[in-house]
Amino acid sequence: MLISLLETIAEGIEDYCLNRAMDEAAKTPLLDRESALKFLEQDLDEG
Repeated sequence: MLISLLETIAEGIEDYCLNRAMDEAAKTPLLDRESALKFLEQDLDEG
């Protein structure tokens, strides 16, 4: 019973976090191909 409750809570938290991430992503402008490649190259150079 307790394990089932914990699983339900964990699934609810996961759903909440995914929904928040999707909401935040919807607010972020999409990059064109050239901008995306520059971003990835910059990230590799820094990492």
